[in-house]
Amino acid sequence: MSLKILLTHPFCWPYVRRGAERLLAEISSYLAGRGHEVTVLTSKPGSEEIVREGEVRVIRKRQLSHPILRRLRLGPERLFFFTCLRFMSRNRFDVIYCIFPYDCCAARMTGVFTKVPYIQFLAGIPIAAYFRRRPLDNLAFRFAKNGAAEVIVISEVAQEYLRSEFGRSGLLIPVPSDLERFQLRIGRDLARPRILCSA
Repeated sequence: MSLKILLTHPFCWPYVRRGAERLLAEISSYLAGRGHEVTVLTSKPGSEEIVREGEVRVIRKRQLSHPILRRLRLGPERLFFFTCLRFMSRNRFDVIYCIFPYDCCAARMTGVFTKVPYIQFLAGIPIAAYFRRRPLDNLAFRFAKNGAAEVIVISEVAQEYLRSEFGRSGLLIPVPSDLERFQLRIGRDLARPRILCSA
């Protein structure tokens, strides 16, 4: 059965090159390759653009940002909530896959009227002490996870923390890597690699 799927994240390749952005590119490509109609909603500096990357429609909205709001810790990643809220209320999908808690909040709020379920993806380990120091993020995370049809975690440790500290079970799906699309860097000693985990 083909689904109409929306994936959201405030940042994307090539503007931001991290793990969650790579995951956004890979999972959208994978789902489109399985026959689903896939749309990615994200943001970028400058004007809006709508492009096709393979079979995926990518909508990069203008990033919302202002120096005063940034001083209040309301950066583009949090303000993307308003972009999502507007887009989700005007467009219909079968399911929404969110990679950031504020996206999930928008999906939950619009879902009251649209009845579209959303999936929350956790890129890290949900530690309650971290969220207690960030009241707005804590509120957003708890609101998001409580309304999600499913919460995806990337490790057994993340699954245990979600269960023990937030009382919610998660679906364990380790993050894959498409080495054809994101190739190992040429010129490195791949026979004896060194791996840096900055976390």
